[in-house]
Amino acid sequence: MGLIYYLEIIWAWYADIRQYNRKAFNQQVRQLENILDLSYCASPIPEINLCLADSPEVRGEYRDHFITMDLFDYIYAILHLPEFRMRNITTSDLMWLPQPSDKQFFWNMAALGGNLRRLHQTDARDPDDTIANFPITGNNIISHEMSVNGWELISHKGLLQDDLNKHEQSIGRIWINQDQYFENVPLEEWKFYIIGDRPALKYLQDRRGLLLDINDISLYQTFISTISRTNQLLRP
Repeated sequence: MGLIYYLEIIWAWYADIRQYNRKAFNQQVRQLENILDLSYCASPIPEINLCLADSPEVRGEYRDHFITMDLFDYIYAILHLPEFRMRNITTSDLMWLPQPSDKQFFWNMAALGGNLRRLHQTDARDPDDTIANFPITGNNIISHEMSVNGWELISHKGLLQDDLNKHEQSIGRIWINQDQYFENVPLEEWKFYIIGDRPALKYLQDRRGLLLDINDISLYQTFISTISRTNQLLRP
């Protein structure tokens, strides 16, 4: 499980709306066509593991149409904005989706969503890009009850004491049992939300009582790194 897990959930929700609630989908498309002065060019829904529309031949500002993947990437970016990260995508329409103010905003957000999608699809493991470590040898069993308060401060970057637990650049550890922990986990990554979920917490909650093997540990380290790269893409 990585951020691709959430990408697949959002993709399935989007595909269901397009297939089974075509009236709502077409209504949203017509609104976008009017606002953006662009035509919608319907395209088949690809499998999520196919990297389609990743290298558009024409820059967004010069295009006279948008396609299915453009709209998905726009939605994917919107769902990563702070004001929408807590949104649980249980609705069967797109009425909640904010309308873009102009073409530039739409294409900027679609480009951001495309970058996020590609990052979450690959979720590549790069040993040189690992943030969190797992330094203590033990039984590797998650016996602690994992909760939102499971992050423990270990260091900060020149912050006053009163600000330590508020500053998202603070670094902490997450105990999985009495002896073992993941270390160097930034608060920003621990607090990261998407569609109402906290991925860094959920990964450990889902494995409570289980033994983490070397692959599980490496996957969680990659997970934290991917969330970090996600936050970097989302910064202004």
